[in-house]
Amino acid sequence: MSIELIVGFAVTLFALSLVTDPLGRLLRVPHTALLVVTGAGVAALLTLGLSIDTGLRAGSFHDLVFYVFLPALVFESAFHIRIDTLTRNLSVILFLAVMGMLATALVSAAVIFVGVGHPTGFPWEAALLT
Repeated sequence: MSIELIVGFAVTLFALSLVTDPLGRLLRVPHTALLVVTGAGVAALLTLGLSIDTGLRAGSFHDLVFYVFLPALVFESAFHIRIDTLTRNLSVILFLAVMGMLATALVSAAVIFVGVGHPTGFPWEAALLT
């Protein structure tokens, strides 16, 4: 890929980010989420419409979303959270987090307990620790 093409991509994505900011405010969608959708759409348009290889594949898109965009979205949400709303809902948040963790641990232990299939049996304590 030539440097002209890379600079063209960067300028195009920068211009699209300037356009998506007012659009995100109008639609009440986080700017970073709109950037992810716009970037994926531009990559699909370039790949399918203009036959330009952007290097974006299904496998790398998963990694890109989970290791690049998702942490940025979580950070942006945490950075803009209102403290009064958080403290008002803290008991509900903690209840759901603890109950969700306990439910996940019990379901995982049950699947491990049944799935191991050890001839002498697999102890529940080991399944819960796992």
